Amino acid sequence: MDLTGFQTHPSEVRMRGLLDHLDVVVGEWVLPTMELRFISKQAERLFGFPIEKWESLCFWEDELIHPDDRDWVPRFCKEETRAGKDHDFEYRVITGEGEVRWIHEYVQIVSGGGDEDERLVCVMVDVTKDKTAEIALREESDFAKGLVDTAQAIILVLDPEGRIVMCNPYLEELTGHQLDEVRGKDWFETFLPGRDHATIRKRFKRALGVKATHVEINPILTKVGEEREISWWDKGLLNAEGDLIGLLCIGYDVTERLHMEKELQRSNEELDRRVRERTQELEAAK
Repeated sequence: MDLTGFQTHPSEVRMRGLLDHLDVVVGEWVLPTMELRFISKQAERLFGFPIEKWESLCFWEDELIHPDDRDWVPRFCKEETRAGKDHDFEYRVITGEGEVRWIHEYVQIVSGGGDEDERLVCVMVDVTKDKTAEIALREESDFAKGLVDTAQAIILVLDPEGRIVMCNPYLEELTGHQLDEVRGKDWFETFLPGRDHATIRKRFKRALGVKATHVEINPILTKVGEEREISWWDKGLLNAEGDLIGLLCIGYDVTERLHMEKELQRSNEELDRRVRERTQELEAAK
């Protein structure tokens, strides 16, 4: 069988010649037998197997498709074809050199006219580069999200007006407020004692820059009205154009530390008082 073309109309022959020079693989199968009618020569370059391999549908299903995709890909394609639906999907293949590549395949069902058989036309595009970048970006995003979700510190993003954009689970756990309840609300009105609103809002305006700054410790309110002392680090957030889009705030709960420091100071003061009293008693006894 000549898999690169049949004796057809000259215009179709010319079209298939053009397809051989595109950086995609184009294939055509007769329905419902799935007899191969045409496969472009790029199949050999992209997949690393002789063109003759495509004469058998089993080659695509059992050899070319990655083992982890062999269950769902043929099943999905057959179901969509039986339903008469055009479809597209992404899957992995293993080339003749053993390399794993990602393919985005577009499938169109072409109705036969007159004596023409119904055909399945497939266009296969190598999207390995884009898919690899997408996977790497998703893994990086998942890693960053994991850090945010597990960090034992407050991670908070405010917009330039001081409205809450996002916060991590630690702030939810610490205050009892859920992000869905407070997103879009004014941070100062929602989380700060009334006595601090004006002062902290001024600090917020000063912190809207690109340089990371350490803000003095200030209290926030939990949902039940308890005050927690937080030490803050702030950094302005810029978009790709360099415009300010918000403020990233990292906060550490230092309530217990401050309490222990006060207790230690009080103990030291009490010790000093007793030493002075004992010294005075000894002086008086002389």
